[in-house]
Amino acid sequence: MIGEIIDILQADLGVSTLVSADNMFPIQRKQGSGLPCIVVDLLDIRTSETKHLSSDLDFATVQVIAYAKDPRNSYLIANNARTELDKYENVIGGQAFEIRFEDIETGIVEDDETFVTITEYTVIMTRESSGGHT
Repeated sequence: MIGEIIDILQADLGVSTLVSADNMFPIQRKQGSGLPCIVVDLLDIRTSETKHLSSDLDFATVQVIAYAKDPRNSYLIANNARTELDKYENVIGGQAFEIRFEDIETGIVEDDETFVTITEYTVIMTRESSGGHT
C-alpha cells in the first residue's frame, strides 16, 4: 500500500514539480538523499472482521512526511500532497482505495535543521474476504 501512495504522489503534477520521483521513499529517507523529499510510512492497519467472515475492509493509518530546507517549502509540498490524497477514490491493482486526511503537524530535525511537515491519512481498502471463520 505504501507503493500505491507513492505512485499517486509521483503521478500528481503539483507534487512532482516540487519533489522528484527519485526523492519519494517508503518508510524512511534514503541516506544521503537530497532535499526536498517525501517519505510515506504505514503506522498501522485495523481490520473489520465480522462474526462469520474475515475482514473485507482494512483501515490503515499512513503518514506522508515532507522534508525541505525551509518550513514554507515543507508545508507547500505537504499541502500539494494533501490536495491529491484527500478524498482520493480509485481501484488500484484490484483493490478499492479511499483516502481521508486526518492531521497535520510541523517540526524540525535538529541534527541537520531540516524542516518537516507530517500529514496523516486514513486509507480504507476494500478487498475480498478470505472466507468464514470455523
